[in-house]
Amino acid sequence: MLDTEALPGLPRAERVQVVDTWLAGLLDDAVGGTPPPLARRGSAPPRTGTDGLALVAVGSLGRRELPPHGDLDLVLVHDGRPEIAAIADALWYPVWDAGLRLDHSVRSVAEAVAVASTDVKAGLGLLDARLVAGDAELAGRLRTATLSSWRQAASRLLPALRDLRRDRARQVGELAFLLEPDLKEAYGGLREGQVLRAVAAAQLADEPTAEVEAAYAFLLDVRDELRRRTGRPADVLVRQEQRPVAVALGLAGEDDLLREVSLAGRRLAFVADETWRRVEATLVRRPRSRYRRVRREPLADGVVRQGDEVVLARDARPAGDPGLLLRAAAAAARADLLLSPYTLKVLAVHSQPMPEPWPAEVRWSFLRLLASGRSAVPVLEQLDQEGLLSRLIPEWDRVRSLPQRHPWHRFTVDRHLVEAAAAAAESHPGRRPPRPAAGRRPAARHRQGLAGRPQRGGRADRRRDRRPHGLHRGRRGDRGHPGAPPPAAPRDRHPPRHRRPRDHRPGRGDHRLRRRRPPAAARAGAGRRRGDQRVGVVAVEGPPGGGAGRPGAGQARRGAGRGARAGAAAHQPAGLDADAGPAGGDRAGHRRDTGTSPTARRSPSAPPTARAC
Repeated sequence: MLDTEALPGLPRAERVQVVDTWLAGLLDDAVGGTPPPLARRGSAPPRTGTDGLALVAVGSLGRRELPPHGDLDLVLVHDGRPEIAAIADALWYPVWDAGLRLDHSVRSVAEAVAVASTDVKAGLGLLDARLVAGDAELAGRLRTATLSSWRQAASRLLPALRDLRRDRARQVGELAFLLEPDLKEAYGGLREGQVLRAVAAAQLADEPTAEVEAAYAFLLDVRDELRRRTGRPADVLVRQEQRPVAVALGLAGEDDLLREVSLAGRRLAFVADETWRRVEATLVRRPRSRYRRVRREPLADGVVRQGDEVVLARDARPAGDPGLLLRAAAAAARADLLLSPYTLKVLAVHSQPMPEPWPAEVRWSFLRLLASGRSAVPVLEQLDQEGLLSRLIPEWDRVRSLPQRHPWHRFTVDRHLVEAAAAAAESHPGRRPPRPAAGRRPAARHRQGLAGRPQRGGRADRRRDRRPHGLHRGRRGDRGHPGAPPPAAPRDRHPPRHRRPRDHRPGRGDHRLRRRRPPAAARAGAGRRRGDQRVGVVAVEGPPGGGAGRPGAGQARRGAGRGARAGAAAHQPAGLDADAGPAGGDRAGHRRDTGTSPTARRSPSAPPTARAC
């Protein structure tokens, strides 16, 4: 019998060996206790023993990574033996009686390959198939057929696997920045190590490096100790278990444990991102050409763009150019691209130490890199993972992956600094958003005002940054702080019935609301101030030959003077002046300096060319 009480306390390799020996004995007992079928006349004699029968482990047991209190993933592979159902029952029931969780299946080689070619989870598990007991030749055929099927269906299965991991990452989060990380399902966790092996099995990427394997092994150790401490199959490193796990692993405290977990998770996530970019570039179907030239576009001195990556020029000399590293990083961030992995390796090997103090060119390149906004974050992560950022800034090692316990801080200290610089660059007044199309300017500006972004319209607004009522920049830049709470809603100075956007001009981009230009005399009586956008929509019929949209209207508008304004005041309707609405007071929602009210009725004393709309 298996001693399940002592099993969690064993080392990982010894625990796997004990379980394998126990399962091999169960298979022998099941085969020996099941009577063979009766032989038929003229047919081959029935097979005995484990001929044509193999017990295969998949999942964590197949990878020899069985954690404490882990479940067993087993597949009973057969080659057409008629008594397979009775053998399976005799094999599974002792496992359940021992109190272990079991995920089992009984399949032939053809059935297993058919499932692996359609189900990405099943195919990912069968890649780790390992013989426990039984027919070794049958288990070898299963592994060979599974690998062949996985490589043939890689163009269909790998995108599904990528989408599955991205959806899971959106739900769980990224391992490197969680205060209570999920060691298995978070992005950068144990699943990423398994995915990297699966992509390598499809021959679309290299095998994981020793550094990646070391990060993966450390996460395995943390999970084993966590389950050993809690006594249950838990994968989330909760706060109350961090200190005991850290002490068991020989670390000083929970902050050191979280820092090591963050470093391992960031390494796995970084390699996974690079691998997925390679896979996507490989799976994209390109037209076949015998001579296909790759376009190279210069970005900076010694830096060119090649496809979707930034590489070094042919005449670049990293050993003799100390500013090439930051110049390449700034060019990649400004172009919203990433540095090539080979370029990073070359820069890491051949770059010379930066002179002290930094030259003016190097300081300017570093400033351009930080001012690139959100696109600078992945480039700085590339420099960090290759050890180049610590070479440039030695103090970076003190804050690298340092955890923050406050719930408002969503990143580690080093990533928090990078995110704060990116947010500050994005919110700088000099970085103006792209100008919308002519027909959508009022609506786009209205959406910008509702979103809290600066509204821009008119010559005065193009010279300086204006903001809606109630929205002002914080004194200490809190709006750009990555962990700051969202700003409060702006106060409304006008009732909702009469509220309009500051820069909403009726008629621009919509021919149905296009108004006719009034003559100079009628426009002078409106009393409209420069910079005030809250005016009524008034359509005025111009004189014959000089209506709206004709050259005469513009000339009359430019030639209007004080005499024209005085003449317009003489034709003002009774009970309506230039500063007030109809007789009886100002209308609600309209300012006193807005001029003619949109609801003013035509007066007999008004000129025949003006009418209210």
